[in-house]
Amino acid sequence: AYLKYGIFAELDMYQNDFVITVPFQFLADDSAQYALRSAWNQQKEDSDSILQTQPQPIQTEPEGNLSEEDAMEQTMPPETLPQEPVVTEPQPLEIDESWFDDVLFIGDSRTVGLRDIARLGEADYFCDLSMTVFKVMNYSVYDKGFGKEKLSGALEENKYGKIFIHLGLNECATRKDLVVQKFQELIDLIQQKQPDTKIILQSIMTVSESKAKDPKFAMENIVQLNQELQKLAEENGLIFLDTNEWAADEEGFLREDIRMDGAHPTGMGYREWAQWLLEKARYFGIP
Repeated sequence: AYLKYGIFAELDMYQNDFVITVPFQFLADDSAQYALRSAWNQQKEDSDSILQTQPQPIQTEPEGNLSEEDAMEQTMPPETLPQEPVVTEPQPLEIDESWFDDVLFIGDSRTVGLRDIARLGEADYFCDLSMTVFKVMNYSVYDKGFGKEKLSGALEENKYGKIFIHLGLNECATRKDLVVQKFQELIDLIQQKQPDTKIILQSIMTVSESKAKDPKFAMENIVQLNQELQKLAEENGLIFLDTNEWAADEEGFLREDIRMDGAHPTGMGYREWAQWLLEKARYFGIP
């Protein structure tokens, strides 16, 4: 009961499970242990931050020999002093997983993992193993929101408010100009079928150091193609998301603690990816 109502209630976990089963689920659930550990670490960081914050002294008397002009400025009421321009930070939207109900995810095997392990809201997923930007428009797949269908058919049958694209790893050793051309054709197709949808282009997620030794997945290729994709997103007015912000270690390789093999995250890694997408979506300004 303490686990369920005292701890997991704050994490929105196990709310539909019997109290007696929660301790056993917790012991067997890596994601629950991960969530609990993350919450504990965040609480500790917040507490340490408060303890380390020292009040700043308030200067009430002018110091030193001030000119008449400086002395007058210090005694002027605040409303008459020159005002610095106010920089307003974008205010995040209060959203939950339902934000993804009108989303379509397009991608390869890593998007398949996101679909199967950390599905977000009622989103649709047009993805398959070894999917590439060269065959995405001619390949037929199926998901909950549509039957065996090509991408153009799925775009005609369903209305999407947001579309996420995560492709490029399987073709990163191909000539960059050809890959970029195919990405542009994919963007053009989406904008033709659904001109009001917002497109979010995700960078190619990195790979492990050992995987990067394979010329097909060389880090140089991934970095160069990601630069081209960011440029393409800017030219088309798309949102660009750098997935390696959360997935890469300090050297740019796929983090050891969240990788299942050289290219794919673990179940916990996919859940972290989904949580990262949810957090990023709060700042898109898209309802």
